[in-house]
Amino acid sequence: MKDFFKYIKNPIPLEKNERFTLNIYLKTMGLCLVLSYSASVFKILLNIHGLLPEYRNPEVNSTILFFVLVAFLPLIEEILLRLNLKISKLNIAAFLSVLTTLIVKLIFLHGIQIYIYLIAIPVFVPIYYIINRSNLPTHKIETFWKSNFKYIFHFSAIAFGMMHLFNFETIKWWMIALSPLLVAPQITAGYILGYIRMRYGFTYGWLIHSTINFIGAMFAIHKGIIVVLLLAVVLLSTNYFIQKMKNTTSS
Repeated sequence: MKDFFKYIKNPIPLEKNERFTLNIYLKTMGLCLVLSYSASVFKILLNIHGLLPEYRNPEVNSTILFFVLVAFLPLIEEILLRLNLKISKLNIAAFLSVLTTLIVKLIFLHGIQIYIYLIAIPVFVPIYYIINRSNLPTHKIETFWKSNFKYIFHFSAIAFGMMHLFNFETIKWWMIALSPLLVAPQITAGYILGYIRMRYGFTYGWLIHSTINFIGAMFAIHKGIIVVLLLAVVLLSTNYFIQKMKNTTSS
């Protein structure tokens, strides 16, 4: 936890990924639950008083939709918002292919399901070919990225949170003014996911993101299941911290 707070105070580009273990996974999920819940106090109070509109939560009633919410959608969001925290031609091409598909969907295919993002796969090939063959000033881009990384990192976390404002069926004017408080849990998650992406790699950021969505999807299916899962995570995380404190004390 100390490493996380230390990093977000001064985010820097990390070239090498550290080893991701089960203990780190449990520790990260515990951190997500504690910080996200703490950041949800304002929104919970508004919900209690019936001031917030309904969410756009789809019914999780099929295996395909469950897969989309748990695995596919987090992948799309991670590519758009965190893949390019480490800049490369491959990452730029993947980002542009998904962004192009997103723009086309919003303008021309508004009612089409999220499966339309699969178009990004064939779109990626020509984009990567063009980028790879062009005289792209890679060195200048990397220099600019590294010198402004702090701002890029914070932007990715805040943008991730703000986009979740559209989870509501309607957006009232006062909600825009208070949006940082309404999406504080998602902004918090954005910082954690950004930290995981930089320290351990893109795949593990996607894994944590998918786990968060899995918890939300299970909650939509049956609240009792989510209580059991949360309790399991809390117990495992608590055991991890106790063991770590014992090891620190004995050493």
